[in-house]
Amino acid sequence: MKFICLTLLLVSGITDSRSERNEVVGPADPVFAVSGEDVILPCSVKPSISVVDMRVEWFRLDLKDSLVHLYEYHEDRNTDQIQSYRGRTKLIHQELQRGNASLKLSTVRVSDEGGYKCFIQSKSWYDEAIIDVRVEVAVGRPPVITVDGFNRSGGLHLECESEGWNPDPDLEWLDSDGVRLTDNRFISWRTSIILISVFVVIAGILIAAFAHKNRAYNQLQNERDQLLQSQKIIITQVKYENREDGEEDKYFGVLGKDGFSSGCFYFEVQVKDQTKWYLGVARKSRNRKDVNTLRPDEGYWTVGLRDEKYWASDSTSVPLSLKVKPQRIGVFVNYEEGLVSFYDVKSMSHIYTYTDQSFNEKLYLCVCLGFQRNYNSTPLIICDDY
Repeated sequence: MKFICLTLLLVSGITDSRSERNEVVGPADPVFAVSGEDVILPCSVKPSISVVDMRVEWFRLDLKDSLVHLYEYHEDRNTDQIQSYRGRTKLIHQELQRGNASLKLSTVRVSDEGGYKCFIQSKSWYDEAIIDVRVEVAVGRPPVITVDGFNRSGGLHLECESEGWNPDPDLEWLDSDGVRLTDNRFISWRTSIILISVFVVIAGILIAAFAHKNRAYNQLQNERDQLLQSQKIIITQVKYENREDGEEDKYFGVLGKDGFSSGCFYFEVQVKDQTKWYLGVARKSRNRKDVNTLRPDEGYWTVGLRDEKYWASDSTSVPLSLKVKPQRIGVFVNYEEGLVSFYDVKSMSHIYTYTDQSFNEKLYLCVCLGFQRNYNSTPLIICDDY
């Protein structure tokens, strides 16, 4: 009887000595993760033994109800898992045979930063390791602002785009003086479109490290002055007069003296009391002979009035439904964006926009009094009082 007891004690001692040699280990240094990316939290048993039949638990040390991941009875059991970790944790099951219980954490968040415990338990022993996780914030690319149109009340829609931020940054809209803008503080569309055309509607937006407002504002002011100088119009009135030789021209139109081949441009034309007109911009190599319509493929981007109806001469003639007769037309051109927009100045309403155009030469202001004849002596006036 004594011999049997001694044998059992010896076997038990051998088992305990073996289990004492196994330990759960993690990294000595913090694990650094980038917000928005995936990370592996290392944890394994040394010397290597299979943990397939064991219980593997991952906890957060600093959170209540802190279960991050649970493996037991050969499967994941995450019913009581923290809500914020749902669908983002994974053990590599084929690695469990090698004693590797590392946890893959997907789409890292700033809130994932903190201490984690890797706990492994068999029928005869258990051990744990602590892993410190540090999360680094991803800084995105500089923001880009584009004009996205106008609403019925004349408000200007701006779109700000920037990618790669994690977590989402705080964003503020500022005016040229650095004052925060609210929805009811955006200025009228007419003023806004002029400012946008010279890149001074907004001096910048405050996002994280982008705070160099003063230098940017001074640069934009210089651009504004240069653009306004380039917008001086030599022709101020266009009026039809009968030709003395009795012949009839096709289109009675003129172009501005100075063209432009970059940036933005804005002008206004008074059309009050004139019954036949076209206006917009034309390229230098426009078709001057056998012109059927003032269309983009002929080198013209215009809207006009004929037969008491308003039209845009796109690839096909587009009828325009205007609630009131425009007295003054505003034309805004963004050369690089391939955009030509027309607006009723008085009612502050959008008329028509040519988009996705390809400009590769100079554009000129274009004003026309119709086709073949016009007996209305009222001139079209290029305005300089806006």
